[in-house]
Amino acid sequence: MAPPSAGVGPQEGLSCPDPGAALMAAPIVVPGYTPKPKLIKAAYLSPGETVLRESRSSALIYLPGPILFLVVVAVLLDAAYMRTGALAIPYLSSSFTAVGNLSSSALHYVQLLLLVLLLVGLVFLLVQYIKWTRKVFVVTTNRVIILKGIISRDFDEIPVIKVRAVDVHQTGMDRIFGLGNIQVSSEGDNPIANEVWRGVPKPWEFQRLIDAAAQKYTNR
Repeated sequence: MAPPSAGVGPQEGLSCPDPGAALMAAPIVVPGYTPKPKLIKAAYLSPGETVLRESRSSALIYLPGPILFLVVVAVLLDAAYMRTGALAIPYLSSSFTAVGNLSSSALHYVQLLLLVLLLVGLVFLLVQYIKWTRKVFVVTTNRVIILKGIISRDFDEIPVIKVRAVDVHQTGMDRIFGLGNIQVSSEGDNPIANEVWRGVPKPWEFQRLIDAAAQKYTNR
C-alpha cells in the first residue's frame, strides 16, 4: 500500500483561508462610479471632479445661544404662571406672586413680555438653524468651495493650484470637541481667503486634503 501523499489534508500550524472572508474584505470597485456629494449639488462639479470632503460648521457654533435663551425664558414663564403647585419654582415663583400682589396689571405685562421673548427666541433659533444648514465647506480634487446663503446663494471657490497656505487654529475647547477654525490663503483677491471657517469638525483632515489635492494637481 502506498503511503499517504504529503500535504494532503489540513496541517498543524497552517490555517486555511476563507474565500468568503477574503471576498468580504476586498473593496468593491465599480468602474465609472463616483459617490454623490451629500451637501452640495452634483451639478456644481466639473466633469471628472470628485468631492474629497464636505462639511458644515458644528452646531455648537450656532445653536447653544438661542437654546440657552429659550431655556431661561421658559423657566421665567413657568415661574410667572405657575406660582403655586408642583411646577412652581422656589424664590422665582414667590417673586412673581409678590409682583401680582402689588399690581395684577404689572404681572400681566410681565407675562406678556415673557411670551414675546419666547417668540423672539424661537425665531432666533430658526434663523440660526437655517444659517447653520445653509453654509457648506467643500474640498474637491480641483477646488476649495464655500456655498452659503439663505435666500440667495453665494458660491465662492479657490482652485487648489492657487492655494498658498491652510491655517488651522484651535482653542482648548475646540480640541475637546474636535473642532477648529480654518483659513485658506490664495493668490490674488478672493473672498474665501478673507473668511475664517468657524467650528469645522476634523480641521486637520481638511488641511491635509487641501494640501494633497494641490500637490496632486501640480504634479499632473
